Amino acid sequence: MGILGTSMSIRWILLVAIFTCFTAAALNAAWFGLELRRFAKRTTILASTADLEAFKALVANQMRAALAQIGLLTIPAILFATGLVLEEFDVRDVLLIIVPSAVIVLLAMYFRVWELRVRSIRVLGPELAEERDAIVETWRRKALPDW
Repeated sequence: MGILGTSMSIRWILLVAIFTCFTAAALNAAWFGLELRRFAKRTTILASTADLEAFKALVANQMRAALAQIGLLTIPAILFATGLVLEEFDVRDVLLIIVPSAVIVLLAMYFRVWELRVRSIRVLGPELAEERDAIVETWRRKALPDW
């Protein structure tokens, strides 16, 4: 018996956990994608150290959100595999993973345009350009910000 007096099947628990992760991943993608879009619309050029600091904060948030996204998208695959092993799912249930994943991919594709725009944001002067390039390189190559 479950907490509310009814038994919950393992399949149901796995489904709820899978869709909770996918919902959190969609919200994560939308929230931080909208953050990129707002920044790109508000800031068309990095003209000061204050602009550069705002850029660093944005990039740090994006990097942390990407790490969270990896976890949120890995967990459903593990749960699905667990459901297969426990014979709660069969191979035909793979759409439980594919359809929500496709939604996340579409969100990522939409916001990728804004990410590329922010990565190539114009700068005022060679010093700011050098700093912007170093931040973007960290964003592209490392898991966490190093500034």
